[in-house]
Amino acid sequence: MKGRKKGEQGFGKDAKEMYKVLTDPNICAIRPENVRLLTDGKGTSENIKKAVVELGYEMKKADEPEVEQSDDDGEDDANNTEKGSEMEEFLQSCVPRDSLLWASSRSYEPSRVEASAEDRVSVFTKYVLTGLRGGDTLLKQRAQAVGGIPLNFLQDYVYTKVTEELAGQTPSICGQAEKTYWMAYPPED
Repeated sequence: MKGRKKGEQGFGKDAKEMYKVLTDPNICAIRPENVRLLTDGKGTSENIKKAVVELGYEMKKADEPEVEQSDDDGEDDANNTEKGSEMEEFLQSCVPRDSLLWASSRSYEPSRVEASAEDRVSVFTKYVLTGLRGGDTLLKQRAQAVGGIPLNFLQDYVYTKVTEELAGQTPSICGQAEKTYWMAYPPED
């Protein structure tokens, strides 16, 4: 495992796989037109900031929130503490009311991807995708008991799995968590 360095590709697969799960009518069922994908080098800090502002504006207008997913194949701020903090502060200021921003790591930590290649997703995305699909037995039982996968169940699952697999990468959420955010339908047996 390694942290991604400037110019290194590796998160495009994450974005594409997340798009599939988010738009799958049996998992998250978000309409494809409400999911934005920044791929092919478009996941720069500037483009992400612009998309977050646009997303916030659109969320205020629409009944169904759009979801922003970035491959972050552009410039890399993850290993630069000053720029990472600046990005985190900006994103926190743009998180619309009643919404959250879930990051794969804290601003001063790298988000890691398999060292091998493009055909694998990052560790964080691997567990988000696995969790949305039902996760382990405990997550599946909890989700079936309440009729879906709320964010707090998914967050607990992802946090535990990522921190068990990687020292030095801590998924974090900012924003208002005062309501239940339903993330996916309950997994089938």
